[in-house]
Amino acid sequence: MEAILPIVDMIAAKLATIAVILVVLKFVLIRTKMTRITAFFQRIHRPVSYFILFFALLHGVSSLHAFQEVDLFVYFLGLLSFISVLATIGTHVIKEKLDQAWLKWHRIFTVITLIILAVHLIFGFIAYFSLK
Repeated sequence: MEAILPIVDMIAAKLATIAVILVVLKFVLIRTKMTRITAFFQRIHRPVSYFILFFALLHGVSSLHAFQEVDLFVYFLGLLSFISVLATIGTHVIKEKLDQAWLKWHRIFTVITLIILAVHLIFGFIAYFSLK
């Protein structure tokens, strides 16, 4: 079991990152004239967001195999990133209560998520390569 955890960890991390990129592409591509591609990313935006949650949670749990070797800061950033993804999805879930401000909060939490995720990735790569 211990031999498979690092593999699951890395695959889940990569799939969560790809899912984040796919979700953010909707926001980027909506400003272009590529309507068919934009429509595709609008269709997959919500379901892929739930994949982010699944793969991020799987990555977080399976990464505990290296808890003794990796700085606690990396885990803290991962947890913050996961919480900010939950907050981003939460803005959509309670958008009726937020009224027209929901999209503003959705975008704010998206930017916060991307910043925290970028820092998590940087420190995570540093930790990963220091383990080798």
